[in-house]
Amino acid sequence: MADPRFFKNVGPFSLSEIISHCNIDTKELDGSVLINDVSYLGAASKGNISFMDDKSLINELKKTKSEFCFISKKYISYAPKFISLLICEQPRTAFAMAAQKFYPDISDLSMIYKLDSSKKNLDVHKTSKISDNTYISEDVKIGKNTIIGPNTVLGKGVVLGNNCLIHPNVTITHSLIGSNVEIFPGTRIGQDGFGFIPSTKKHLKIPQLGRVLIGDNVNIGANCTIDRGAGPDTIIGDGCFLDNLVHIAHNVTLGTGCIIAGQVGIAGSTNIGDYVMIAGQGGISGHLNIGSGSKFAVKSGVINDIPPGGTYGGFPAIPIRDWHRQTLTLKNISKINRGKK
Repeated sequence: MADPRFFKNVGPFSLSEIISHCNIDTKELDGSVLINDVSYLGAASKGNISFMDDKSLINELKKTKSEFCFISKKYISYAPKFISLLICEQPRTAFAMAAQKFYPDISDLSMIYKLDSSKKNLDVHKTSKISDNTYISEDVKIGKNTIIGPNTVLGKGVVLGNNCLIHPNVTITHSLIGSNVEIFPGTRIGQDGFGFIPSTKKHLKIPQLGRVLIGDNVNIGANCTIDRGAGPDTIIGDGCFLDNLVHIAHNVTLGTGCIIAGQVGIAGSTNIGDYVMIAGQGGISGHLNIGSGSKFAVKSGVINDIPPGGTYGGFPAIPIRDWHRQTLTLKNISKINRGKK
């Protein structure tokens, strides 16, 4: 379920309304049954509708508590018997259309940035200091001894813990942030993740219904971008340090104590373990699992799952000794070729 502090659900809707809205042709199910929300398989519950269109989701499908599911024909055999299946050619598209129906105001800026006259339920501790020209929307909570720099924006429902230092020109929406967190100028947290379905007619945007959860003792450099989750949350674990110009995509999870150097990009839905170190300009592909304690050299390109504890380099990233051997081999081949000329 999407956090009601940030998103307004205008459901429930009958199954027949959802079927009609998503242009699905099925008459086998009871159209009067109510659906109360959209959700991804792993977080779904009774009354929710999810989707299944990829083999990577098979385990989640088997364990899901979702009551309804848009599904491709080839995955029907994996679905639990209790789920009502809406069979279609493009389950993800149908899910995106359903999500837009439940959350039509998701792009309405007035839902995030309230006028001064309409603000309510502000909870700012008396020991905190708010600079001039800072904008704070309604339902924001700020803990003890927190300092907010000028020209910073806190969207509706944002929570900041104790002893935080938010530098100037920071924008934070759809986020719950712990204590002892420092965020440097120009950083943007909680904006839409890059989620859409390509089409030759018009790309279909997938509503981003998750949050950003940031733990305690986190340091985030200048001009970083951390996108909120699509349904699962984007999570930055306790004690993580991010350098300037780091991009964290939607649904990414960073474990405890990770160190991410400048210009690193981590693509969506990748899980990073504890105490992982990524050197400058590294790139991590989406939907990967990176083991705890692993390290990556400058400009490493990671396109496969990585086990815990190793050191890697190159593109595609391989164990560092193998990468050095490859580098020396190429160097020697170059010398040989020059000698032949």
